[in-house]
Amino acid sequence: MSGQEGSKGMSKGCLIALIVVAVVILLAVIAGVTCYYKKDALVRYGATTMVEQIKQMAATSSQLGMDTTYFNAVTDKFLEKLKAEEKPDLQKIGTLLQGLQTIPNDKKIDSEEARRFIDALVNYYPDIRNMVPKPVVDSVMTPEDSVSAE
Repeated sequence: MSGQEGSKGMSKGCLIALIVVAVVILLAVIAGVTCYYKKDALVRYGATTMVEQIKQMAATSSQLGMDTTYFNAVTDKFLEKLKAEEKPDLQKIGTLLQGLQTIPNDKKIDSEEARRFIDALVNYYPDIRNMVPKPVVDSVMTPEDSVSAE
């Protein structure tokens, strides 16, 4: 042969690229396994973050249309029960979060969104309704003696 020898193996650049790709794949697998094992904590964190964000928006809203004490009490009881729950129902909480995800989009909460939010929390944990004080209704009360009998 004329002095040209065949290349033995890959070039250094190709070898480095292969090592980098292998490390990225390994990191993706590790992240996936970690998320799978921590999914309950991740779901709880996401739900807590969303509910607290909506609660904060309600605190600054002038269009809430509901008793803020009741709103905060229901929200606090929901968060308390969610944090105390050992293994949250992932499908049920996913459905709850899907229903609530449109509320923080416009960065303000109106009376219809507040009612929908409270209804969703109470539907998730029905016993919350009995754990919080009843809402104060802002309406004009008619004295019983002034109501005419028909």
